[in-house]
Amino acid sequence: MLTTDTGNSVHPSRRPSSPAPLHVLLTRLSPEEAAFFSKLDGELDKVEAFYLAREKEMQARAKVLREQLEELKGHRLLVQVCGFTQDLVSRADMSDDRRRKAVNRGVPRYGFFQ
Repeated sequence: MLTTDTGNSVHPSRRPSSPAPLHVLLTRLSPEEAAFFSKLDGELDKVEAFYLAREKEMQARAKVLREQLEELKGHRLLVQVCGFTQDLVSRADMSDDRRRKAVNRGVPRYGFFQ
Protein backbone atom coordinates (compact mmCIF):
# COMPACT_ATOMS: atom_id res chain seq x y z
CA MET A 1 0.00 0.00 0.00
CA LEU A 2 1.09 3.57 -0.79
CA THR A 3 0.07 6.66 1.15
CA THR A 4 -0.98 9.81 -0.74
CA ASP A 5 -0.36 13.40 0.30
CA THR A 6 -3.78 13.50 1.92
CA GLY A 7 -2.99 10.43 4.05
CA ASN A 8 -5.20 7.99 2.11
CA SER A 9 -3.90 4.54 1.28
CA VAL A 10 -3.83 3.51 -2.37
CA HIS A 11 -3.11 0.05 -3.74
CA PRO A 12 -0.11 0.16 -6.14
CA SER A 13 -2.20 -1.14 -9.05
CA ARG A 14 -4.72 1.70 -8.54
CA ARG A 15 -2.15 4.43 -8.34
CA PRO A 16 -3.22 7.48 -10.40
CA SER A 17 -1.25 7.92 -13.61
CA SER A 18 0.32 11.19 -14.68
CA PRO A 19 -2.14 13.76 -16.01
CA ALA A 20 -2.99 13.63 -19.69
CA PRO A 21 -1.65 16.44 -21.91
CA LEU A 22 -3.97 19.33 -22.64
CA HIS A 23 -4.45 18.49 -26.31
CA VAL A 24 -5.68 15.01 -25.30
CA LEU A 25 -8.07 16.41 -22.71
CA LEU A 26 -9.51 18.92 -25.15
CA THR A 27 -10.46 16.14 -27.59
CA ARG A 28 -12.48 14.47 -24.81
CA LEU A 29 -14.67 17.53 -24.18
CA SER A 30 -18.22 17.92 -25.40
CA PRO A 31 -18.82 20.72 -27.93
CA GLU A 32 -20.36 22.89 -25.20
CA GLU A 33 -17.37 22.34 -22.90
CA ALA A 34 -14.94 23.02 -25.73
CA ALA A 35 -16.77 26.29 -26.53
CA PHE A 36 -16.70 27.25 -22.85
CA PHE A 37 -12.94 26.65 -22.54
CA SER A 38 -12.34 28.46 -25.81
CA LYS A 39 -14.24 31.47 -24.45
CA LEU A 40 -12.27 31.30 -21.18
CA ASP A 41 -9.02 31.21 -23.13
CA GLY A 42 -10.09 34.29 -25.10
CA GLU A 43 -10.94 36.16 -21.90
CA LEU A 44 -7.59 35.19 -20.39
CA ASP A 45 -5.86 36.56 -23.49
CA LYS A 46 -7.72 39.88 -23.02
CA VAL A 47 -6.64 40.11 -19.38
CA GLU A 48 -3.04 39.30 -20.26
CA ALA A 49 -3.01 41.90 -23.06
CA PHE A 50 -4.43 44.52 -20.69
CA TYR A 51 -1.76 43.97 -18.06
CA LEU A 52 1.04 43.76 -20.63
CA ALA A 53 -0.06 47.14 -21.99
CA ARG A 54 -0.16 48.63 -18.46
CA GLU A 55 3.30 47.19 -17.76
CA LYS A 56 4.68 48.76 -20.95
CA GLU A 57 3.14 52.12 -20.01
CA MET A 58 4.60 51.96 -16.51
CA GLN A 59 8.04 51.06 -17.84
CA ALA A 60 7.92 54.10 -20.14
CA ARG A 61 6.74 56.28 -17.24
CA ALA A 62 9.52 54.96 -15.00
CA LYS A 63 12.08 55.79 -17.70
CA VAL A 64 10.78 59.37 -17.92
CA LEU A 65 10.86 59.72 -14.13
CA ARG A 66 14.44 58.39 -13.97
CA GLU A 67 15.48 60.93 -16.62
CA GLN A 68 13.75 63.74 -14.71
CA LEU A 69 15.45 62.66 -11.50
CA GLU A 70 18.86 62.78 -13.15
CA GLU A 71 18.09 66.23 -14.53
CA LEU A 72 16.98 67.44 -11.10
CA LYS A 73 20.22 66.13 -9.58
CA GLY A 74 22.11 68.32 -12.05
CA HIS A 75 19.96 71.32 -11.20
CA ARG A 76 20.46 70.72 -7.48
CA LEU A 77 24.22 70.69 -7.95
CA LEU A 78 24.07 73.95 -9.91
CA VAL A 79 21.92 75.58 -7.23
CA GLN A 80 24.27 74.40 -4.51
CA VAL A 81 27.36 75.68 -6.33
CA CYS A 82 25.74 78.98 -7.34
CA GLY A 83 24.09 79.43 -3.95
CA PHE A 84 27.31 78.64 -2.13
CA THR A 85 29.22 81.12 -4.29
CA GLN A 86 26.53 83.78 -3.89
CA ASP A 87 26.48 83.22 -0.13
CA LEU A 88 30.26 83.74 0.05
CA VAL A 89 30.08 86.89 -2.09
CA SER A 90 27.23 88.41 -0.10
CA ARG A 91 28.94 87.65 3.21
CA ALA A 92 32.18 89.16 1.97
CA ASP A 93 30.32 92.39 1.20
CA MET A 94 28.82 92.56 4.70
CA SER A 95 30.39 94.23 7.63
CA ASP A 96 31.51 91.95 10.45
CA ASP A 97 28.53 92.99 12.57
CA ARG A 98 25.96 92.32 9.79
CA ARG A 99 27.64 88.97 9.03
CA ARG A 100 27.32 87.87 12.69
CA LYS A 101 23.65 88.90 12.77
CA ALA A 102 22.95 87.02 9.53
CA VAL A 103 24.59 83.89 10.91
CA ASN A 104 22.64 84.19 14.16
CA ARG A 105 19.36 84.67 12.23
CA GLY A 106 20.02 81.41 10.46
CA VAL A 107 20.68 82.57 6.93
CA PRO A 108 20.66 79.36 4.90
CA ARG A 109 24.05 78.03 4.06
CA TYR A 110 24.64 76.12 0.88
CA GLY A 111 27.36 73.57 0.54
CA PHE A 112 28.30 70.19 -0.75
CA PHE A 113 27.93 68.32 2.53
CA GLN A 114 24.19 68.64 3.15
